[in-house]
Amino acid sequence: MIEAEHFLRFAEALLAKPNKTEIDYRNAAARAYYAVYHLVVPALGLDPRDSGMTHSEVGRRLRETITITSLTYLKEAQRHWRELQDTRRLCDYDLPAEVVEGTAIARVHIARRIFTLRAA
Repeated sequence: MIEAEHFLRFAEALLAKPNKTEIDYRNAAARAYYAVYHLVVPALGLDPRDSGMTHSEVGRRLRETITITSLTYLKEAQRHWRELQDTRRLCDYDLPAEVVEGTAIARVHIARRIFTLRAA
């Protein structure tokens, strides 16, 4: 069974490989977003298979939940949600835009921090 952590490990593996290219950076940043997405969706009581649920809805629910939760990892996810989501959109849809290694590293580090806070 695939778990949220697997998306993050894949992103980290992409950044660890030699001779990385822009497609590796794009995939790493996008997988970091999806790792966080799949981590927070069940915590928010949402079902990713619900065809009516959008990524914007996840962000909205995350913002609402943040005011009533003491879970640090959800607060950190909310803090970085827009940044992760915007980068994922850029990586997947804006092919003329250049995605550099530093961007991918930053997004993967954010995702790892969120996962680490969850484990704490």
